Amino acid sequence: MKPKYGAVVLRWILMWIFLALLTPSLTYARQAAVYEAYRIMIENRKGGGISLSGDQGNTWQSVGKVTRPATHVDKSGFPRSSQAGDLTVCEIAADHILVKITQNYEDRRYRYGRGTLFGLFSLEAAHLQKKYRDDNTMIYTDIPAGSGIFGKYAPLLGSRFYLANGNRLAIPQPDFVPREGDQIIIIVESYVKTIRYVVFENRFGGEITAHFTDGDTLIVGSVLRPVEGVGRFIGTEFLGPGKVRQNHGSSIGISTSRRIGKKIRSLNDYRGGFQIVTSEHIYDSELLPARVSSQWMVVGPALSETGRYIDQRYPLFSRFITPGMRVEARIDNKSWEPMPEMTGDEKEAFLPRQLTKYFEARYVRRGLTHIRLINPHSN
Repeated sequence: MKPKYGAVVLRWILMWIFLALLTPSLTYARQAAVYEAYRIMIENRKGGGISLSGDQGNTWQSVGKVTRPATHVDKSGFPRSSQAGDLTVCEIAADHILVKITQNYEDRRYRYGRGTLFGLFSLEAAHLQKKYRDDNTMIYTDIPAGSGIFGKYAPLLGSRFYLANGNRLAIPQPDFVPREGDQIIIIVESYVKTIRYVVFENRFGGEITAHFTDGDTLIVGSVLRPVEGVGRFIGTEFLGPGKVRQNHGSSIGISTSRRIGKKIRSLNDYRGGFQIVTSEHIYDSELLPARVSSQWMVVGPALSETGRYIDQRYPLFSRFITPGMRVEARIDNKSWEPMPEMTGDEKEAFLPRQLTKYFEARYVRRGLTHIRLINPHSN
């Protein structure tokens, strides 16, 4: 006896639901429950406070001061700011934070427009900026690079910003320009299911895997070209070796540099690191060297997600990375160890010959085989 038509349809539906639950795209969706982790308040005036709250604004802890307020906006933000959402944090770094207000299509040189931005400088970045020219689109602070809101408690990419209006939060208008006295609130949301660390297999076709605190794993991308060298990337001198330097919707910067001291002859002597960028980002004009250079790792979506982009997606390019996040290395597939300290322009720094020279008494056969980004909030 043949089964009824309705039973056959039901069987097919159940089978497709089962298969769909196994796909990475829907697994991403299952991680989508978020909660407010903390919020940041910045009083945009000289001497204004910078504070953190872990209880939705009921109590605040001071983490720094404003040394100079922002009074203008930058209508020509960096190219990838065009992809970020309006009224969100679009780039975080050890020395600065950038917030997108809206999209600007006025400049016809840019087909997809640019973000209209304002932001914050760390203490060191503010000092360096004053040597060249003042930037009134940035709030200058006394918070050291790589710490506080420029470190573990940076606003995650995609965090929304508001203006305090008494006891209420107001949504800024598209023509918003920061004014002296504004109270800016950034609400930082995190995913309920916490990632402990993310591992990159540093080889062509290598998997990028998120490891959660409950023991689950999820493949979140693939390596399309491994990193083999280091270069003089700006800002790496503010940290130390094995630290995340910056993150926006298409890029992660890693420092292999030592931290700068008080007496500096040349910043280039202290700069060293590499970048992890998306396969779409390398086609931007400002990233022309990344198309052929070994100092950029190029990543894309998981191999099971062909036809999709990884830009602006959790966890690599949204709501996970923080500046100063610890980065570890595996060499020759052995145990995890600190990232080697390397500066300057060395295109083969992570290959066997150069690593053997670096370690002196250690013979390296395969070079850098894995990279791990460790979540400081996972404990």
